Amino acid sequence: MKKVILIVGLVLIVFGGGYITYIKLVKKTNIGLPGTTSSLNATCEFNDANLCKFLNSWKGQKYYTVNSTTTQQSEQKTSNVYKTVGDDKNQMIAMEEDKEVYNTIVIGETTYTKDYSDNKWWKQTATPSTNSEIAAEESRFDFDESADTQKITYKKVGTETCGSLTCFKYQVIDPANTESTDYIYFDDKEYLLRKMRNEAKDGSITESTFDYSKISIESPSPIKEGNPFDIPQVTP
Repeated sequence: MKKVILIVGLVLIVFGGGYITYIKLVKKTNIGLPGTTSSLNATCEFNDANLCKFLNSWKGQKYYTVNSTTTQQSEQKTSNVYKTVGDDKNQMIAMEEDKEVYNTIVIGETTYTKDYSDNKWWKQTATPSTNSEIAAEESRFDFDESADTQKITYKKVGTETCGSLTCFKYQVIDPANTESTDYIYFDDKEYLLRKMRNEAKDGSITESTFDYSKISIESPSPIKEGNPFDIPQVTP
């Protein structure tokens, strides 16, 4: 999924802190997206059986969708949808209020980015030079845990309803993060991440919900060939 980092990075630059906090939290706590299969092991470094089951229970998921909405103090809303099918199909859609402002699909080594001036999709297949640029962009979001002098801790808040499920709610306390308060919600059945909430000091709130239902991502049309670094920034 490294080839997606550049695209995600571009959206982060546009939409700011909430997703940066999310990516940092994912990298530092290993709780972001489903990974390797393990049993519901209630033993870990934390003296909390439910938290340990959550941290130890990631199942390999072929499908997932993350819906994230950020609300500013001005009540302006931005939202992002991130979809994944397997290891080689991804889609990121960004919205401002009710307008779609960015849409990109990655299938294997090919990236499609929507051009709103003609509603066609720029198509580009990764090359060695493109991969080096992606690696450089990825390094911007490479958070080194070994550099931390204090570890992340978790504070149990209680339980809340997550759609049709009941979720455990925990505050994630990162000594290096003084700009926001973060919460995670995982269900009491499969111990999968269902929601994340970021409350920033500036008053903005970002909520991300996680869905593991089956989805499909297909090549879009019509297409046109182009370099994503030369794609005009057109807002609908």
